[in-house]
Amino acid sequence: MFIKTVDLNNFRSHKVASVEFMRGVNVVIGANGTGKTNLLEAINYATRNFSHKTSNKKLLIRKGNDCASIKLVVHKESFSFTIQKEIATSVKKNPNITPQVCKVILFSPETINIILGEPESRRNWLDRIISQYDFTYSNALQKFEKIIRQRNFLLKSLKKNYKSSAVDTLFVWDSRLAKYSENITAKRAKLVQLVEKYYSGIYNHVAENDNTIKVKLLQSVQINTEQEIVRELQGNLEKDILLGYTTIGAQKDDLLIEVDGFSAKGNLSQGEVWTLAFTLVMVEHKIFTEKESTMNFQEPVLLLDDVFLGIDHKRRQKVVEFIADKEQVIITTADEREIPKNLVYNRIDIKSASASSG
Repeated sequence: MFIKTVDLNNFRSHKVASVEFMRGVNVVIGANGTGKTNLLEAINYATRNFSHKTSNKKLLIRKGNDCASIKLVVHKESFSFTIQKEIATSVKKNPNITPQVCKVILFSPETINIILGEPESRRNWLDRIISQYDFTYSNALQKFEKIIRQRNFLLKSLKKNYKSSAVDTLFVWDSRLAKYSENITAKRAKLVQLVEKYYSGIYNHVAENDNTIKVKLLQSVQINTEQEIVRELQGNLEKDILLGYTTIGAQKDDLLIEVDGFSAKGNLSQGEVWTLAFTLVMVEHKIFTEKESTMNFQEPVLLLDDVFLGIDHKRRQKVVEFIADKEQVIITTADEREIPKNLVYNRIDIKSASASSG
């Protein structure tokens, strides 16, 4: 599977843009401000239903306009199909997320936030992967998040005015929360087992080291059955009322990555952090490659935004090794000198965000 064309109207800085890609490695070259990252963001948004840059969809629409559109033509085996995404300020919520018909994996400077950022960024990474092969997962997450909001609202009201009737209502929410929490955490834990299976070997290959890498899911409840979660919720009731939020459940899960016994969020060099983040992308690709034989997945398209920026020659060569046999890779760069000389690629020049290119 590969993306043949991308057409944009009023998306970010692009008034009108049309870009044609080929199989293999495509490198989009242009000065800063020409819309290279916006192009990858549009592909990511159209295929994965979210932006890696912002949660405010109004920012995706070119200033002075009320709507934007993204159109992808994707080639799969012997036929082509179209993915059309409309973005409008008048629509408050996106429609229900549907299974991906074109799968992409994105590396960008923001990927480092998965390593260094808050637990939510790591949960989101896990959730986005699971949602691509478990089509019930997104719906379960939405219901779980709604329950958490309602329970937290009750906790805050109890903090201000304690009423036994409100506590009884809270117990009703506890059983529902526990049911979804058990399911979500179990699926995250299963995915983390896969991540752990591949992560150490891939990381040490890229870094050319022999570090001890550990990956595990940190949970708020060690015995993560529905009954145990309910007991913990009720046991923590006073604490939750005092704090005004729920302290037990899948919303507290975190992905722990350790290098030689130290958390990846510790004192690591810029190169080490980059390697940890890039390994996430390689692991994600490996997971979908492994699932391809049993779940009829196509190999994902790789989107690599500024992947060569700020890294040394050795790591650039590791990127080349990783992408060499992939069906389609789209890379952006502002400086052609960053591209390793042994990389064979299709060159795409973008001179202006509002001009057509291809």
